[in-house]
Amino acid sequence: MRISCNPIDVRKSSGEHSPFDSDCRHHGSSGVRRVTARDADFADAAFEAQIEALRQHFLQGMPERRSALADAWDGCVDDGDEQAWLRLRDVAHKLSGSAPCYGLETVGEAARDLDKLLSGRSPCRRRAQVQVAVARLQALLDAVPGV
Repeated sequence: MRISCNPIDVRKSSGEHSPFDSDCRHHGSSGVRRVTARDADFADAAFEAQIEALRQHFLQGMPERRSALADAWDGCVDDGDEQAWLRLRDVAHKLSGSAPCYGLETVGEAARDLDKLLSGRSPCRRRAQVQVAVARLQALLDAVPGV
């Protein structure tokens, strides 16, 4: 199965096509047929459904992420060693990158702020600032709808 598009012949062995291709044709076992806007709409709907499923999966994991944040912070509170601070930074770093991808921009922003506080500096000197940043992120995680 392949797709060809004019004026440039683009062959895609997977059978996928771009909705931006102007004259796409589907070459399958039953011959050649024109790829319609309906095909593109179906592909868009399928893509959106996949994104929503990923978002729901991410949201279902929020309690574990909140728990990981709390556990990491607890390890830092009592003069935790460097590993405890690195775990806290790791949790913040992961959330700063993933949360905005699923529509949680404020969570991502708070996590990014915490990540910046913990990156390349001695965190114990900024303990008060880190405590505020952790509390803000925990509150935002608690407020995520559907969790």
